[in-house]
Amino acid sequence: MAKRLRARPSNTMILIVGSFLILVLVAIAGLNRPLPSYLIAASNLAPGTQLRAESLTSEALDLGSIAQNYVTSEELGDSYLVLPVAAGELIPKRALGQALGQNQTSIRIVPNLKPASQIVSGARVAIWQVVEVEDGFQSQLLVPSALVTDLVYGEGLFAGEVPEVELVITREQATLVLQALTEEAAIYLLPLS
Repeated sequence: MAKRLRARPSNTMILIVGSFLILVLVAIAGLNRPLPSYLIAASNLAPGTQLRAESLTSEALDLGSIAQNYVTSEELGDSYLVLPVAAGELIPKRALGQALGQNQTSIRIVPNLKPASQIVSGARVAIWQVVEVEDGFQSQLLVPSALVTDLVYGEGLFAGEVPEVELVITREQATLVLQALTEEAAIYLLPLS
């Protein structure tokens, strides 16, 4: 019986097969690494809200190069939001900060006109009042810039079209707004661009 001699595989073929196997192993190892768990708002969160597990959900995600911009489950501490975050959104690190400043407060008002479509959570608005003077009406700027944290539309048969608007302003500005409301002055919100 004659023995058949097999040709030895070429060095190039061994190099190609070896490189392919190494790439497959690296890919499998990369896919098996645990993904970080990022925080997601379970409901609309307003500025000044302390981040608590009850108001958040977490999801393991691979965000790639933008991962450093979002809060992970391990980074949850005594953090407060300084920007509004809508339900279902990842919590960005830029939205974290201290609680409302010592000189800030939150106030909810119902303006005399329905707010413009640009006025949403996170927008900045100017608060104006219109008062009656001897020769007509005069508009006065009460607050040059206020942060809108929430808009609440009424529900039901007798609910109006104008929402309650929650704003973050300084305590001095809150005094001016409360005085205007007490005097039953017309209050208007104008969007800042």
